[in-house]
Amino acid sequence: MHIDATHGTNNAKFLLTTIIVMDRHMNGVPVAFFVHSRGTTRIVRDCLTALLKAAREVQPDFEFGSVGCDAAMEEITAIRETMSGVPIFLCAWHVKRAWLSNLTSTVADADKRTEIWRALDELMRLNVQLPTSHSKEDLAKLCTDVLERFYSEFSEQAAFITYFKKEWAGKVEVWAQL
Repeated sequence: MHIDATHGTNNAKFLLTTIIVMDRHMNGVPVAFFVHSRGTTRIVRDCLTALLKAAREVQPDFEFGSVGCDAAMEEITAIRETMSGVPIFLCAWHVKRAWLSNLTSTVADADKRTEIWRALDELMRLNVQLPTSHSKEDLAKLCTDVLERFYSEFSEQAAFITYFKKEWAGKVEVWAQL
């Protein structure tokens, strides 16, 4: 399942939240739309609860395998409250947009920004560095090692590293393609 909301697309400032699931041919199919005035956790949670209730009327043991969303904390919190234990993955485009926005405002040197950007892209694709069969411990160690190298390599960019540690380092499992 993927959840995304539009913002600022109408005069009333209402949001349109769309729920998309993959069919058996891996095509995205919109299955629900919610129109609401605010993107609060409560509203998103109520929408997800209604969706799950409807799905479970058809299939009582229905569960989502994973959920994708942008980086909106209201959505993430609502997903965690509604679907405890379901893996959440952030949209790579939204993550990279947030990184680039901060990178552009905190790193003046264009060549250094490019170097950091390439390193961030490699961070996002951590799974490429793992053997086919790996344990959670292997993954945790790899993440720690790669992040420490990243921090060390770009330590002179303190503002960006501080931002990255605060906003992204603690949730590698939702933005890295593991």
